[in-house]
Amino acid sequence: MGGNFLGGAVALLYFLMFQLCGVTLAACFLNKERRYTQMILGSAAGSVLLMWLPSLWAFLFSFSITAHVLALISLLMLTVGAVFLKRPKLLPNDFPGKRKAFYRAERTLLLPLGLWLLFVFLVLHSFRYQNGEIWSSQCTYGDMSMHLGFITSIAEQKTFPPMYSILPGVKLSYPFLSDSISSSLYLLGAPLRFAYVLPMLFAGAQVFFGAHLSGNAGCVIKRRPR
Repeated sequence: MGGNFLGGAVALLYFLMFQLCGVTLAACFLNKERRYTQMILGSAAGSVLLMWLPSLWAFLFSFSITAHVLALISLLMLTVGAVFLKRPKLLPNDFPGKRKAFYRAERTLLLPLGLWLLFVFLVLHSFRYQNGEIWSSQCTYGDMSMHLGFITSIAEQKTFPPMYSILPGVKLSYPFLSDSISSSLYLLGAPLRFAYVLPMLFAGAQVFFGAHLSGNAGCVIKRRPR
């Protein structure tokens, strides 16, 4: 529904730019943390920035391509400024060795992570088009239908703050920023399925690795001598 290969590529590049800048900002401001920690928190920061920056510009230019271009410019200026001021070492001197060490230490995560992402992709958030209708394995009593309605209506109506698609003139009172990431991708030309699934795959990985990170932090605290 909607979108094409070129639009999907543009949307993917836009999304990955926010992820990359988020990780770079984490390297600037969390320079004492492990690369592993920086990447997890930076990825989450990139997702949050993709929620907020287009939304802030949307107050002036509606939820439009213009607002998203200005959001990307703002992000790049923020990232360049942080790199200039903090001058982080983005890659360690012995990067190949560090990469191998990380793989040896964390390789037990790769199988459960792969299974989790496959589960998310194929079961929880998969849907298909048939005779002009969307069929899905994730019904959850209409929750998916509601969110798909939010995603498409935010992108298509461009009014900001958005209105309910089924109640014209009534402002949307649901916390819609989690859907606005997919709305941004859909607005940039991504197919609806791609715009819906991509942020969730990253969010699933962020939660997975974030839980592992917090578990490791708890173990370190418990082992710390008094």
